[in-house]
Amino acid sequence: MSEQTHIIIAGAGLAGLFTAYALTGRGVKVRVVDPLPPGSGASRAAAGMLAPCYEAVLERPEAGDPLLKACLAARTAWEEVAGPLAEEAGMEIGYDPRPSLARAAADAPAGWLDSVSEYLDELGLPYAPAGEEEMLELPLDGQVDNRAVITALVHLLEARGVDFHRGDLKGVIGGIIVDARGWQGPGASPVKGTAVSLAPHVGLPDRVVRFGNRYLAPKAGRVVLGAVSQAGISDTRVSEEDVQALLGDAAKLYPAVRETEVLERWSGVRPRAQDGLPILGWARTNRYLIGGYFRNGVLLAPLMGQWAASHILDGALPPEAIPFSPDRLSLSAT
Repeated sequence: MSEQTHIIIAGAGLAGLFTAYALTGRGVKVRVVDPLPPGSGASRAAAGMLAPCYEAVLERPEAGDPLLKACLAARTAWEEVAGPLAEEAGMEIGYDPRPSLARAAADAPAGWLDSVSEYLDELGLPYAPAGEEEMLELPLDGQVDNRAVITALVHLLEARGVDFHRGDLKGVIGGIIVDARGWQGPGASPVKGTAVSLAPHVGLPDRVVRFGNRYLAPKAGRVVLGAVSQAGISDTRVSEEDVQALLGDAAKLYPAVRETEVLERWSGVRPRAQDGLPILGWARTNRYLIGGYFRNGVLLAPLMGQWAASHILDGALPPEAIPFSPDRLSLSAT
């Protein structure tokens, strides 16, 4: 394929931006099309988790599950891309490889943390006891500031000559189209998530803490608290009931949550395929699908972008990506 091939990417979330990053890194001309500003959807609403281990606990896949393998490979990909991305963009992206902590939620059943460690043993994933409280340290689980990553990628891609166009695919004829439209793309369904950010305060954790299906993730100037998750809902209005549920659950473990200011509250919509696996591959001759990352959107985006670029330009796809083919879902891109 010619290095001057012009590829259109539909969707300016992290899935599309990292695909553009990989393609332009090989000299390909790219245009990114989205009706909204870059990173306006789930990518901005996320908390920047790079957490293959804890997400495996939440999803409970079987040992050897293809999603877990991809998430572990994606964690390595972040180690490789974080420095060069920040350097080329000339700005910090909040990459924090310090191990996350896991602890039981206030209403968790007795022995919950033991069940987590047993499951991590089953999967062969590392952990260690941590702190005076009963907690586990997860050395493979870190975080990044997803909003800073979006800003860095847009700045970098514009410098590489990427054309960002506010619009949709109407009128686009011919050429290769990479469909990275999130929950609005083929094969994906919406899952609403709600989160808040808090002003930093004494008594809040200084690194990521996971408790049940909630988390506290400290960033520069804010601490993100999430998340409420609702399948099948694409409405992004923020429910006060959901916000209070988050604050209440967190305050049972960290009373400082009630002592600090709520800076922001928001809802976003994650894309999820029916079987919970990512979507990666050709739907037809000129339409390539990428997405369906669900809870692992920030984690998977750089690796999947690399895989997509190699598949599109070289026809090469690693064996571990085969289970993510759109063929399993009998899709036709529209």
